[in-house]
Amino acid sequence: MIQNHQLSEFPKEFNFWQGVWKTRWKYYLEDGSGHEISETIHRVFSILNGKVLVETAEENGEIDDPKIICGISLRYFNSSEQQWVMIQVWPGKEQASMGTLTGEFDRRRCEMKNTYEIEGTKYLQKYTFSDITENYFRWDRQVSADDGLTWRLSMKLHFDRLQEPLEAIHQNTLFSYYGGKLAAADLKMPLPVGPGTVVWHAENRDREGQVEIYDAIGGFGKLLYIHDFEEDMTEELYFFNYDTTAQHWNLVVFDNKPESDHTAFINRDDTWTFEPHEEFTRLSHGQLKTYSVRVKSGQKQVELQHIKNGVIIKNYTISLD
Repeated sequence: MIQNHQLSEFPKEFNFWQGVWKTRWKYYLEDGSGHEISETIHRVFSILNGKVLVETAEENGEIDDPKIICGISLRYFNSSEQQWVMIQVWPGKEQASMGTLTGEFDRRRCEMKNTYEIEGTKYLQKYTFSDITENYFRWDRQVSADDGLTWRLSMKLHFDRLQEPLEAIHQNTLFSYYGGKLAAADLKMPLPVGPGTVVWHAENRDREGQVEIYDAIGGFGKLLYIHDFEEDMTEELYFFNYDTTAQHWNLVVFDNKPESDHTAFINRDDTWTFEPHEEFTRLSHGQLKTYSVRVKSGQKQVELQHIKNGVIIKNYTISLD
């Protein structure tokens, strides 16, 4: 299972966020009027020796209610660009897509921005984290249609800490969306779910470790976590997300090395070979690899290969319990 790891040598500005939070959402219309729509529970924990913060959010309600809010985000400090990166998926009733924001802290206040387009109009989006105390903070979302000259408040979230322990993530619980009943049957992501062991074949030697594969956001995603290799402290996190608009799978990869940045990949065919994803790797440096995923042996074994110039440079054989 995924355990909450204590942050160590990595930047600590977002340390306050770890824990369990009750969140009140308030939306604002273009005329400035606002109305509260829901409350959600957010669980935030760190993994990869504290390098990555994982947030899961879910709202209590009927699983068929299209207004239910649920999502997942991954946040880490990009050492090359010296800024925070937030990769998030907040699916609607029948759609899910991935977005990336970047930003910096200044006096316990963080602003993160990105751009997006709707029907030919480009927008600038800004998240602001402010009023940070031990048990409370505020998260505002603002939108600009004039490249930041003017801003409109569209959403305000109030976070209140719940005094309960942040438990480990258990199989098929926090990462499910609508109880796992939303995903289309024809997505066919070739990754089974469960804990198991992994053998890392690299550099003419084998190393054994542990692995967990989780359903994420109702089948629109998978989270694969590799850790505890013999004679090695390597940890890796693979987040697969299906983009229902573009109709392809994304893959974002992290490891626990302080100097390495995330890499992102895209799959456009049925071979489960992932190529570099330019949009989501614009902050990444170094040589990008191609990822191939194959499932064999009755959905209980997975082979994950790192391929460079057509040559397998690392091979994982995963056996699930």
